[in-house]
Amino acid sequence: NQLLLHSSSTQYNFKQVRIFDILGQELYRNNSDFITEIPIPNLPKGIYLCEMISADKKVRVIKFYH
Repeated sequence: NQLLLHSSSTQYNFKQVRIFDILGQELYRNNSDFITEIPIPNLPKGIYLCEMISADKKVRVIKFYH
């Protein structure tokens, strides 16, 4: 299982990705030069938040269900 990150714009070159459970506990973190895929560890079914930070420090947050 993994999340695929795709943007038609180069402004979203993600450098850091973090996944949180709905209570705000950080479950996953990745720091890299160019992140396009996020492996999802064995998470129980539920609602999660994914915070993505681009090279120019713009922050995007998405909610997803697993």
